Amino acid sequence: MRLAVVAYPQLDPETAAEIESFRTRHDPLAHRIPAHFTLVFPAETDAVTLAAEIRLVAASSTPVDFTLARVDASIGIDGRCYVVLEPVEGRACFETMHARLYSGVLAGQLRRDVEYVPHVTVAVGEDAEAYGRLADDLRAAWSPAAGRIVELVLLDLDDDPFRAVEVFELHQ
Repeated sequence: MRLAVVAYPQLDPETAAEIESFRTRHDPLAHRIPAHFTLVFPAETDAVTLAAEIRLVAASSTPVDFTLARVDASIGIDGRCYVVLEPVEGRACFETMHARLYSGVLAGQLRRDVEYVPHVTVAVGEDAEAYGRLADDLRAAWSPAAGRIVELVLLDLDDDPFRAVEVFELHQ
């Protein structure tokens, strides 16, 4: 089973609608999954074992307040261009959870050659120049947005749309 761990941001309704509208136009996965932070990238592993590890991380983690303040464009390891919203506040909490989630059964799947940068993907495409301009336009219009994550979601990526296997509340 191909699995991932994500966190769906709680944002004010206007900001959430703005992000989803942008994603609908520019992100081919927008119809399969809402805006999210990825904490574990697609991995082939046992859902029961991974769920047990996520449960431990969630139980010892508090909700994360963040501010999406940075717009960036980069070329991914797959050669496509990504436009993302990155948190300034809260970034270290995402990095810590990511590291903890890759410390157990997933340790061998951690890409040490790629830095983990917490983000919400809003656009994906092949034309780096066009997506660079798209990022510039978004950067000029973007106002920092505060939000919060309160749960981690284990996703089955073999379903369309992706299916939540289990949801883990962060310790209040």
